[in-house]
Amino acid sequence: MRRQLGFAALAAALLVGLSTDRADATIYLMEDFSTYTDGDLVGQNGWTQRGGTSSAPIQVSGGSVVMPAPAGINQDAYINNSAGTIPAPGVGTTTVYMGYKMSVQSAPTVDFTSTTPSYFSATYTGDDASGFANERIFTSASGSGFVFSAKVTGQAAAPFGTGVDVLSFNTDYNVIVRADMVAGPGNDTVSIYVNPTSGDVNLETPYVTVGVGGGSDPAGIGSLVLSQFEIPGAVLQSAVTIHSIVMADTFAEASMIPEPSSFLLAGMAGVIGLGYYRVRRRRR
Repeated sequence: MRRQLGFAALAAALLVGLSTDRADATIYLMEDFSTYTDGDLVGQNGWTQRGGTSSAPIQVSGGSVVMPAPAGINQDAYINNSAGTIPAPGVGTTTVYMGYKMSVQSAPTVDFTSTTPSYFSATYTGDDASGFANERIFTSASGSGFVFSAKVTGQAAAPFGTGVDVLSFNTDYNVIVRADMVAGPGNDTVSIYVNPTSGDVNLETPYVTVGVGGGSDPAGIGSLVLSQFEIPGAVLQSAVTIHSIVMADTFAEASMIPEPSSFLLAGMAGVIGLGYYRVRRRRR
């Protein structure tokens, strides 16, 4: 009997350990659009229109957000972080991860030296899409596919960073955006990861990383915006489909990939549970 209780206690302890990393994570957004109703995104689960234009409202269709890049002045929609504005740190680094399960249907041809394309997603400094749009994410055509680009801030002095690996249209990708807000001026960065295989960011190689350059560091992250660019005269929009978005303070949570230690503990817990079951059967 004592041995059986020992097996059970150890298995329980390992299973508790399994959830420790996830329990320690802070989730700021968890948007699974498969739970949404087809139709306008704005008005569902806190999504709100930014600005006064909505000639082509962002749609939910078949459990995904669809932004087809129509011509003209279009809608931007934002949602606030659940924990309020995440401020830039006074010391050290505050890292926030945004995970997108998504595909790209079309991307503009862009000469980044002379043209600024329209981003499809960004964060705003404050809640209610107040302040300035930072951590901007773009796509552009390359060969028969597309590449992702990023910009820490929309200021002219901030450079674009563009990946070199060409990705395929109409293909689902797990895209993780890492925003590092670093104490002191001129040192914030944004990185993009595509289809990570691990929940440990230290084992992954960024698709692209870009610094703030001569721009001003973002003062915080308060809300996330999906953009069809409501600004008059905007050009070069991307057509994207987004299945879900997660914003969190850990890479594992944003990527929705368990860390390697979780797989190991799960296996050990399973073996111990099987051993406990066999001991019980032999003692009957």
